[in-house]
Amino acid sequence: MIKDATLLASWMALYDAALNFKKIEPWKWMYDDELFGVQDPVSGEIGYCCILGNLEEVFALNVYLGAEGLFGHRIMQCYRDGDPKDDLVLVQKCLMASFEDRGRLVKEDLDIIKALGFKFRGKNAWPMFQNYQPGYFPWFLTNDDIPFLTTALEQALEVVLRCRDDKSLITTDRDDLFFVRMPEIENNTVVWRDSYQQPAHFSIAIPDDGHFDEVGLQRLLKNIKKRSGTWEFDLFHYPEPIRDGEERPCFPYTYLVMDHKSGLALDMEIISLAGYVKKARDRIISLVERTKSFPEQIQVRNGRAFDILKPIVDKLGVKLSKVVKLPHLEMCRQELVKSLSRGQRGY
Repeated sequence: MIKDATLLASWMALYDAALNFKKIEPWKWMYDDELFGVQDPVSGEIGYCCILGNLEEVFALNVYLGAEGLFGHRIMQCYRDGDPKDDLVLVQKCLMASFEDRGRLVKEDLDIIKALGFKFRGKNAWPMFQNYQPGYFPWFLTNDDIPFLTTALEQALEVVLRCRDDKSLITTDRDDLFFVRMPEIENNTVVWRDSYQQPAHFSIAIPDDGHFDEVGLQRLLKNIKKRSGTWEFDLFHYPEPIRDGEERPCFPYTYLVMDHKSGLALDMEIISLAGYVKKARDRIISLVERTKSFPEQIQVRNGRAFDILKPIVDKLGVKLSKVVKLPHLEMCRQELVKSLSRGQRGY
C-alpha cells in the first residue's frame, strides 16, 4: 500500500489523465502509424505517441522513448506474420497506458487502484501502466515514469482532439519530421508550444563488454590446421522470462551454433544480458578448440550476430556470411519454443 502522500498524488494525476484520455476514445479516428511527439519537461527527451485500438484488440497510448523508442516502433511496423514474435522484446522501449479487463491486472495494480478509491467495472475498463525495456519483461512504472506518462496523456489528449476532423497538424511530407509538443517556461509556468522536430540519430551497436580470449585464439591458430564445413550461428532472446530474486524478469540470450550440413547442434547455452558479447565470443573460441577444427564459413542472419563474430573470424580467416535463413537453427529454435509451451512456466 502506498503511504507517501506525494507519490499517491502523482498516481492520482496519472489515473485522472488516463481516464480523461479513454473517455474520448481517440482510437476511433487515430491509427497506430500516426505518431506525434511530446517532450519531457524534466529530461528533455521526446516521447513519440502512438494510439492503439482502431482494430479493437488493444486500447492504449504507447509513448516510445527517444530515438531508440522510435526505432523500435518502426521495426514493429515492419513485423510480418511468421517472424519470431519474441524478437519484438528486443526493440520495445516505451511507456504504455492501456485499458484492460480486470483479470490482466496484478496485485500491485489493484492495490494502487484501491488506495486511490477508484472502482471500475466491465470490459477494457481498468487502466494499467507498464514500462517496456529491450530484453526485459514488461514491468511496473518507476516513480520517474509517472509524471512524464501523465504529461504525455494530457498532451496527447489535446493533439488527438485537434486531429479529429483534420490530421494535417501531424502530417508531414518527410519520414524524419514529427509534430512535437514542446514545453517552455513563461512567468514560472509551463506553456506548451507546437513545433516540428527531427529525431536524433539512432543505430544499434553491440556493447563493448570486455576483450575476448585472444590468447586462446592464438593457441588455436598455432595448433589447429583443419578447416571444414559451415556453421549456423545466432544469438536470440530466450522465449521465456527469467527472474533472479526481486529483480525485474529478463529474457536472457540463447547462444546457438548448428552444423549446416548435418543439422546437429554443436553448442548451446543460455547466457545473461550482462556481458553477452564477450561470453558469446569466448564460447565460439572454446567450440573450435573442442571440435579441433575451424569452419570454412559461419552463416548469420542479422547484423548483431555479424558484429559479434567479425573480430574473431577476421583473425581466424573464416568466411562470415549474412543470409536470409538459417534452416537448421530456425527449426531448433521453434522446437525450443514448443517444448516450453508444453509445460507450466513462470519466472
